[in-house]
Amino acid sequence: MTEAQLFTHGMILTDNRGRHEVRWNEVSEVAGRRTEHRLEGVEVRVSHHFAVRTADTGFWLDDRLEKVSELASRIANSAGVPITPELP
Repeated sequence: MTEAQLFTHGMILTDNRGRHEVRWNEVSEVAGRRTEHRLEGVEVRVSHHFAVRTADTGFWLDDRLEKVSELASRIANSAGVPITPELP
């Protein structure tokens, strides 16, 4: 995703495939993964990856979006689903 906008009844996600409108009641799952990147045993950065899934498709959110963890939490809360662990 290159952009995410949240509204009262849903969100608009934009990526290289176009613009996707998703209502909160269409979100079936939000899954997330936190990865620590280390160099010689020292953590140099942490990255986040989230999958927002509907019955028909999935959308992937990562650190290219500002405050992606907060964004995923807001999506999950608005959709009424928990954030579940995403396996690598």
